[in-house]
Amino acid sequence: MKDLAGHDIHLKNASDLEGDQGRADGTSAREAFFHVLKGNVGTGLLGLPSAFAFAGLPMGFIGMVLICILAVHCMFLLVRCATRLRESRKQNDTDLHYAKVAELAFQHLPAPICHYSRVGKFVVNMFIIMTQFGLCCVYVLFVAANVQQVLAACGFNASKHMIVLFSLILFIPGSFLRSLKHLAPLSGVATIVQVISIFIIFFYLVTHTNISEVNLSPTKPALFFGVAVFSMEGICLVLPLENDMRDRKQFPASLGGGMLLTCVLYLAMGTLGAIAFRQPKGSITLDLPSDGVPENIPYIYVRLFYAFSIFATYFVQLYVPLAIVHRKIIKYSGRLERFAPYFVRVVFVGITAVIAIVVPRLDLAISLVGSFSSSALALIFPPILELIIFWNERTPFMLVKDIFITAFGLLGMIVGTVNTLREMAA
Repeated sequence: MKDLAGHDIHLKNASDLEGDQGRADGTSAREAFFHVLKGNVGTGLLGLPSAFAFAGLPMGFIGMVLICILAVHCMFLLVRCATRLRESRKQNDTDLHYAKVAELAFQHLPAPICHYSRVGKFVVNMFIIMTQFGLCCVYVLFVAANVQQVLAACGFNASKHMIVLFSLILFIPGSFLRSLKHLAPLSGVATIVQVISIFIIFFYLVTHTNISEVNLSPTKPALFFGVAVFSMEGICLVLPLENDMRDRKQFPASLGGGMLLTCVLYLAMGTLGAIAFRQPKGSITLDLPSDGVPENIPYIYVRLFYAFSIFATYFVQLYVPLAIVHRKIIKYSGRLERFAPYFVRVVFVGITAVIAIVVPRLDLAISLVGSFSSSALALIFPPILELIIFWNERTPFMLVKDIFITAFGLLGMIVGTVNTLREMAA
């Protein structure tokens, strides 16, 4: 089995487990730290300068600190809920994923609601599918926008639509891989070039700060929320990682350390990017110098490196909704069972390409996905699950806290989604 970041997770039978702590051959605390870091540092990081510019630098920084605190807290809430469910079931459940926690939580509700516990699982799975599918659309648009700039630097003018269509030649065959194991070498190389690219980007930002032209006033504050929450894309990775831990008691330290470093990167990228560029273009890679003079060659390579990295990650993100949908498709495909999975893959990839062509700007695509689906997974569901599971142990503080986080997430979802759609239609 694979987690959402594409790392191997070997789930074994209960007989292979070592007490209530985890798996004897599971992930160490240090490995979990790097998995948390890798699972959260993606395209969302590159879009944060736009988010800070939307809100204005001071409010962008404060807002990002607040969202980081709430989102990380919700990750710990999810772990807390899973731990309590394991204790109540008196078994070392290594397959307690996000949707399963929602299903079991609904069983704590009074009748007749508890009899519809599968609704909780279905709703969470639907939002996971929408989020991962939205990520794939953003990835296609990201690759096309960066490749377009590279081609322009080489003297070739190509439209975004044409690049997206040609990219299907690579995306469709890649989607036919039934196991992420085949993508491991590609993913390893992608990680290396992504780290190199981040260092080059920070070098440029540090050496090109322009304090006198910093945008302090908000321009489109309603779009800030979606882009900021989009960056907190790793909550679905939390429970698979905890399930695979050698010692689950060490996981909170790994999660906290990984997310602390991630949030520092978020704040640094958003702040420095908003200072270096007054009106960022949705991804910091699109703002880097693109003419072909020798001193700008590294920044052209950054676009290629990140395009390659996101191309490899696309299949990992697509794997999640396909894994959920395949079971239903195969069940009703009858004689076409052999060909149905491939047909579904072609349709999924084709839809992501069409959406990438229709959406006018990368920052709007990020804002829409973040506002509508990512906010539900990162901010709305975890406090609701805690209230349900720990209702008999609730305190006034927990009640107020969870209601505040849920209301904040709902308000951001509604305002962010509506304003993003209006911006797209304008």
